[in-house]
This record gives sequence, C-alpha cells and structure tokens, in this order.
Amino acid sequence: MTWRARLAAIRAIQLHADSANSANSPPSGNATGPIGAIGTIGMEANGCRPGEHDVAEAEAMAEHYAAAPSALPYLPGDPDPLRDGLLIASRMRPPAWSDEAPPPPRAFCSCCGRHAPEAGGRWWSPRRPRSDGTGTGPGWRCWTCHPPVHLAPRDLREVRT
Repeated sequence: MTWRARLAAIRAIQLHADSANSANSPPSGNATGPIGAIGTIGMEANGCRPGEHDVAEAEAMAEHYAAAPSALPYLPGDPDPLRDGLLIASRMRPPAWSDEAPPPPRAFCSCCGRHAPEAGGRWWSPRRPRSDGTGTGPGWRCWTCHPPVHLAPRDLREVRT
C-alpha cells in the first residue's frame, strides 16, 4: 500500500469516527489506525475515551483543569511524606542477601537499624567463598545481625554506609 493510500484510509477512518462519535451515539471501532499505529480516534479533548470517567469524575477533572494555578506551587524541597517514606524504604536492606553488588550509600539493616535509618550501617562480605561449600557464600551481611567472628579480617570486605 502506498503512502497516499494509507493517508486516504486514515482520513476516511477519522471522518467515520467523527460522525460516529457525536454526543448522542456511543463510539465505534478502536483507536488503532490502518497501519497499526495508536491514534486519537474516538478520544475526547481531555485525552480520555468517552465513557471512561463517570459524571462526577469528569466534572472534577474539568474543574481542576479550569482552575487558576496555585499561588504557592509545589517545590522539590517541600516536605512530602510519600516521597520521604519511599526514599527511606529504598535504603533498607535485609540482614543478609546474596547479591554481589555492595550496599548503596546510607543503606541500613531492616532488622537492627530500623529505629535509626539515618545512621546507615556496617556490612561485610567474604573476599572469596569457600570452595568446599561449607563456609560462607557470596553476598552481603549486616555486621550487627551476622558478625563475622568465624573469618579473619583479611578474609572479608567491609563497607560502612
């Protein structure tokens, strides 16, 4: 199919969709054009499909978009409990995990460090796992919850966060 034929097909579908999407008739067809691209056929001016929102929700959205901007807009430095909680949760690590990647800065243990997350933590990992399979495997451990008393200082890696 040539590009002229595709363009003509797209225009025909749009004209059909415009006449079918009048205020008194439900939408027909889908938003996929003849060449498989997602288009805006059957979409309202606010970017939603007809019937996607109930009346109260549509009125609230219209009121929101018509309102004047706030005199005090949100700034990135403003307190945000959700953002701050997610930031703290992103730093929390289990007492031991098998990943080779070292803990990130300010990471703290979910077991012993949960009361003072701003303090960070102390983590250790063996330099090389024992070849006989009886020793410590790869990964990182909390120094407080799993102290490395069975290893010499030269046999472990330590990270303070």
